[in-house]
Amino acid sequence: MKNPSRALPVLVLTLLLHLPASADVILSEGVLGSGGSGASGPDYSIQSTLGQACPGKTSGEEFSTEVGFWDQREHIALSGWNDNNAGSCVLTLTDQGSIGFVREPDGPGTGFVYPVGGENHLFIGGLWVGESQTYVANHDYTLDPSKEWVVATEPDGHVWIDTTSVIQQDIHAAFTDSAATSPRGLRVDLESWAFAVNSVTTEMVILKYTIQNVSGVALNDLYAGVFLDYDLDVSTQNTGGTIDEWNLIYMTGATSPHVGLQLLQDERGTTPPRSNLSFIYNPDFVWPQNHYVLEADKYDFLSAADAEHILTDASEPDDYSVMVSAGPFDLAPGEEYVVGFTMLGGEDLENLKVHATAAQLIWEKGWVDVPSPGDKGPFATRLFPVAPNPFTQGTLVRFNVSRAGQVDVGVYDPNGRLVRTLARGEHPAMRYAMTWDGRDQNGHRVSAGVYFVRLRTEEERFSRRVICIR
Repeated sequence: MKNPSRALPVLVLTLLLHLPASADVILSEGVLGSGGSGASGPDYSIQSTLGQACPGKTSGEEFSTEVGFWDQREHIALSGWNDNNAGSCVLTLTDQGSIGFVREPDGPGTGFVYPVGGENHLFIGGLWVGESQTYVANHDYTLDPSKEWVVATEPDGHVWIDTTSVIQQDIHAAFTDSAATSPRGLRVDLESWAFAVNSVTTEMVILKYTIQNVSGVALNDLYAGVFLDYDLDVSTQNTGGTIDEWNLIYMTGATSPHVGLQLLQDERGTTPPRSNLSFIYNPDFVWPQNHYVLEADKYDFLSAADAEHILTDASEPDDYSVMVSAGPFDLAPGEEYVVGFTMLGGEDLENLKVHATAAQLIWEKGWVDVPSPGDKGPFATRLFPVAPNPFTQGTLVRFNVSRAGQVDVGVYDPNGRLVRTLARGEHPAMRYAMTWDGRDQNGHRVSAGVYFVRLRTEEERFSRRVICIR
């Protein structure tokens, strides 16, 4: 998140929309005005794009908004939602705390589509932050009478895309609990990361929630979790399970791929501990209210209050939602806590585990590596250590290419025989990361032993040793 405490130049826009109700208004770097930053600052212009809705605004309605610009923020979309679609899945995130759609079941949004071009697997989802059985901030099911999250106003929290980020797709939004009857002073800044083809594992979107106490009083014993009402194939025929060591819960249908939700843990211990990893049996907790979860049950699932609210096995086909939560944690006035989650897909469970491993590595180690002394630049050609190493299910292979050209990355056995090609052909100068799932060219799992990952460009050669254990 950019620092909101800095003095921000402000541009006031008064817009008269004569667009379809589904249109949005985008403010981006252009040719009109000074952007409030002086003669040397960037210029900005207004353009209209179909496809995303300005929340609460209709065609022909006049409205004003203040938008602050700081650092290298280049692209602000005054819309309620946007799609993460850089990789092999599509996920809609909103500025109201909901996931998949602004409103279910057919409100603006795409849901969670995996793989690209396939079916949507999500009815609705969202972030829950709970304090007690009588207070859980959320915004998901339409019929839920309690919807605390609304788009933040200071600074503006509408969805925007950071076009200067080193991550291929970096989407931001912010929301607060100010719609509550008795707001607690919670502000949440959401940042989502999606990755493009030939980069880091593409079957995932990482969600980073920065939860801040903007009130003047301490907030104690909070829990934060992501709730997802997954529907795959026939919704009453879904099954799933949990993998404790990955903080991962997953679901699948009769013919669908696997989809999952993962809590990301910081190895430095700066993120809250896991609280619950649970299915929610919809016939008991969602259907009785005609599609929403009672406030007390939300909190009990967040806090893993009792056995009734901890369900780790969904082997019997039926209609389930999932919840992964962290806590408890305290927030003094002005204090913030970061909680991370991954929404991911995989063609099967083994594939899903590999993607979960990669997501955890990205969260722990960071996507951008600081160049070592003597490097020619941030994209100096190099092959980073493979991690995890040793590995069982999969490992992450990261490398930089300093100039466009032919690149060959492969896995070899100790006798120099090619086991698996990871990348080959013309590649632009940039950072790359991809997973090796421990399989050979024919898709068979390799035997335990020592292997070598080799990077070859037109000018340089690198090799890293990796051990597979079974």
